[in-house]
Formats: sequence, C-alpha cells, structure tokens
Amino acid sequence: MEGEGERWENELKKHNDNQAELIKSIIAWWLRVSVIIEVKRKNDPDVLARVTQLMTYLRQVLREQLDRWFVPGFLLTGTQLAAWVVDRSGAFGTQKSFNFHKEPKKFIQVILACSTLPPTRLGWDTTMMLWKTPSPVYSFSKTLKFEDYAKNAYTRQWVFTMPVRDQPHERESFITTKALSVVRAECMQGRATVVWAVQRLKDGKVASDE
Repeated sequence: MEGEGERWENELKKHNDNQAELIKSIIAWWLRVSVIIEVKRKNDPDVLARVTQLMTYLRQVLREQLDRWFVPGFLLTGTQLAAWVVDRSGAFGTQKSFNFHKEPKKFIQVILACSTLPPTRLGWDTTMMLWKTPSPVYSFSKTLKFEDYAKNAYTRQWVFTMPVRDQPHERESFITTKALSVVRAECMQGRATVVWAVQRLKDGKVASDE
C-alpha cells in the first residue's frame, strides 16, 4: 500500500531469525499488496513471452486476498510498459507495450490511477471487511496492524453483507467462523470457489438463534 514500504520491510527484517514469525509477516505483506509491477531491465516487444512471472505474482494475490474481485498488474521492460488485469475467471491485457518516454502522459495516467482510484476500482470487494474488535475494518485500511491478521486464510474471519432474500434493496451481515475450502481461490480459469461456514450478525453481534 502507498507509503507503507519501509514499515513492512522493517517488519520482515525483524523476524529473519524466527521462521514461523517470518512466514506470518510474509502472509500479512501479501494481504497489503494493491498493484503488482514486474520489472525487467531490457526492452522486449514480446509481452506474452514476459508475462508469465507477472501472472505468478497476481495469482498469489488472489490466493491470499479473498476480498479481491480483480488485481491490476504491470509489466515494465526497460522503457516499455504493458498493463494486465486478472480475476477469478481469467486474465486480459495489452498485447503491445508502450514507450513511457515517448508517451509520458499515458505513463503518468497509469501511476496516478494506482495512487488515487478508490479501492473498488482497484479490485477490492467492499462488501467484505476483516473482523476486528470492536468493529470490522477493510483489509486495506492503514489502521490495521500486523497483529490484526490471522495466521492463515482458514482462520481469518470476515464480515460481509448480502441482499436479503425477497428484499433485494435490504442487506444483512454475516461473519465467517472458518473457511471450509480456499484451495481454488487463486484460480484464474475455471471454478474459483471459496466456501466458508458463517453466522448471521445482528447489531454487530452473532445472532443467538443462528
């Protein structure tokens, strides 16, 4: 996330000698990634030949961030930039890159978009929030601390809203108690099914009759 690079680098370095804590830090770091940029030193007009590594990183984001609809990614090769977007149904992008020295306005537009677009335009599902006492927060919130993240996707709790049956203009909230299956969360083709066990929330508390 913007302005957090140094903070998270220090967090990772702090746990270099403790593998278990280092793994937790790495997972928390992936949960904070907004946009992926893969950098190659030399120009390469063949975007498709270089995009495989970028897809690997984007897939990792989908695996860890269950509250993402899609993830933008950029391939920077020398002075060339190509843009891609992946979601849980596939990937699409530019087959040809552009030279950001020759088209600086286009390059500035891309960078500004990454910095200023609202979370939903960058792929975040704002119907989902991380459970945190006393109230849930968005996973991209800068108020979250490392300790607020559960150690893995199975124990991480989410609060989400859904339309009420037969009342499409009304919404009700649920809290996940545990993940039953997240093994296909990173799929970019086919069924990217995620299954949770949930309970209904009423006034911020688990409903006693659920």
